[in-house]
Amino acid sequence: VNLSLPINGYTATATTSYNGSSPVTDSSGNVTLWLLPNDSGYPNHLYSFTATPPNGSIYSSFALNNISVTEDQTELISLQYNHDTPVTTADLAIQNPDETYSDPTTVTLTASAAAGYTVANTYYKVDGGSQQTYTDPFTVTGNGEHTIEYWSVDNSGVTESHSTKTFTIHSTYTLSGAVYIDTNENGVQDSGESGYNGATHTLNSGQTATTDGNGSYEIPDLPTGTYTETLTVPNDYVATTTNPVSVLITSDTTANFGIINATTTLTPIADSFIKEGSQNENEGGSSLLRIQSSGHNRALVKFDQSQIQQAVGNSQNYTATLQFTISDNGNNWGATGRTIDLDRLTQNWAEGNGFIARNTPPYRGTGLGLTWNCATDSNIANQNDDCSGNSAWNMSNSSLWPFESTPTATATIINNQAGTVTFTVTSDIQSFISNINQNYGWLVKKTNESQTGQVSFSSKEGATSPKLIIIRN
Repeated sequence: VNLSLPINGYTATATTSYNGSSPVTDSSGNVTLWLLPNDSGYPNHLYSFTATPPNGSIYSSFALNNISVTEDQTELISLQYNHDTPVTTADLAIQNPDETYSDPTTVTLTASAAAGYTVANTYYKVDGGSQQTYTDPFTVTGNGEHTIEYWSVDNSGVTESHSTKTFTIHSTYTLSGAVYIDTNENGVQDSGESGYNGATHTLNSGQTATTDGNGSYEIPDLPTGTYTETLTVPNDYVATTTNPVSVLITSDTTANFGIINATTTLTPIADSFIKEGSQNENEGGSSLLRIQSSGHNRALVKFDQSQIQQAVGNSQNYTATLQFTISDNGNNWGATGRTIDLDRLTQNWAEGNGFIARNTPPYRGTGLGLTWNCATDSNIANQNDDCSGNSAWNMSNSSLWPFESTPTATATIINNQAGTVTFTVTSDIQSFISNINQNYGWLVKKTNESQTGQVSFSSKEGATSPKLIIIRN
């Protein structure tokens, strides 16, 4: 009978009621027992084969019992350690929500030995590579599936069976950027354009970030993929860049967002009022804008076109309102009030600097300015109509009025009314922006100038200037 054992130096014996010789295994772990009787004295031909380790071996004795021997044959004995093997565990860095791991992934191996023994060494391989001795946590890099193989050996030489762990790495990256006040609305953060603190970003995958004092934000640990990033636009602001935006993450990526104040309030570059009863007087420097039936007083106001364009910016969705503040109400508007009209002017005009009504002493002004008969009177200091051609206009003949006869908007004034009067002028602003109409401002008059009613608004020289309020949505 041939016995094969993995360890050199074992003593092998075969016993029944007969004790044979006890040879020792060779360097290959093999031993041969011979002359085993199989005659009638051993009718069942049963033997027990025992492998006994040398003194100090890490293996236990092992026996094969009730082996029937009727001819030459080979038996294989698998030896057992005389104490438990070490136990090694592998821990990987924090797992991604999709049960993958980030790149790089840190692997920590922890080993323990049986009581009375210590771990001599721990070994590992990565993706079938060369054997390495473990000393400290190591990293595994690269997208895709990876397998680590690991085991430990104790101080007696007992070796643990190899264990494996397979996992998938999805590289993760950082999405960062800034929210800034895009003053010139060019979609780029230029020098001098400050960041906005406290703006919230949200990804469709659930991650959020809030900008710091510099307007900067950062969302780390994002696996490769396409995300939708949404900026929660702060109150009273609108975005000047695409929002939300689709962001492809295959590396560290930057996404910046521009915002601008949604509300812009403009003050006039010119305002005045004209009087049919005092046709050669200029009120361009007056603190009030008077509307009344007596003398057919009409107010005019004009705003800078470039400021309007800047306030609108690139927006296609906005509202515009013109607001006047009442400084005096004649309280002669009838029982239910009467209406006043806001009409878009179709001819340009010069403001002037006269201040006659309610001014002591009255000041006629100097240089250019508008009057009842002149869009631009070349000498408002005298009492002549110093205008002709394009500098003149006709405020008396309704068929020749230098303003649209169909009002842009209408408001009702009632007795004892105070505060502000507001007209919606969005359509006019749109026509100015698109160059359909020229921006010469507006004229305010009573709808029916034959009925009583007097109200004065504060001018730009008064306590509360008229306002053109543009709100982008």
